[in-house]
Order: sequence, then structure tokens, then C-alpha cells
Amino acid sequence: MHNLADREAFMRQWCTNDGVHATTAIALSSSGVCVGFASLRRAINLIEPAYAESEAIGISLLSTVLLTLPENNIAQITYPASQGAVVAFCTAQGWSSCLTEHRCYSKRNIVLPWSKIFATHDFFLL
Repeated sequence: MHNLADREAFMRQWCTNDGVHATTAIALSSSGVCVGFASLRRAINLIEPAYAESEAIGISLLSTVLLTLPENNIAQITYPASQGAVVAFCTAQGWSSCLTEHRCYSKRNIVLPWSKIFATHDFFLL
């Protein structure tokens, strides 16, 4: 089992990629509490993870990291099927889908705050 310190260390390394080839955006509340983050791993233009307390924050974070890419680059985003805001945002920016489907299956019910997840690792359940 992981403890909070392990999770914080993992997230720090993951989002910064030790400061090499990653762009990370973090949203803070007026009291300094983290209310969202998104990380773009530049080596493969992959956004993972992206989490936000609201749709507005999530889209703002995605915009911040995605719009740092050169105009004709491809970005990879794996997101929950119920997260229509991601599709709407990408479509509004003129991006089109190159990959049509990615599915994860499980025999157990996975209870997560799906509406707050804007991008996830493609094997997040492992």
C-alpha cells in the first residue's frame, strides 16, 4: 500500500519528469490548495495525468499544456468515455481524433471521480 509521501514523490517526479521534457500546469485555489493539474510529457506529446475539481479548471489546464505544442504536432490523451468536455475542447481547437477507441475492462466496479479526470495513463488500473 502506498502512503501519502510516496504519492507526493511519485506525482512530483511524474509531472516534472525530473525537469526534462515535460510541461506541467497546476491550478491553485485562493488559499493555495491544489485544485487541478495537467502534465504534458513532451517526448511523446502525451498528456497524463490531468485532474481538476471543475470542468472549467480542467479545460484551462488542458489548454495551457496543449497550446504549448507547435501547430502541427500530434497530442495523445486518454480520457474517461464520460468526459465529453475533452472532446469538445479539442474539436473547438481544430484538433481531430486520430485514434478512435481505447478501452479498459475490469470485473470489479472502479469507483473514481470520473468527472474530475481529464486525462489518465493508459494503464492506470494496473
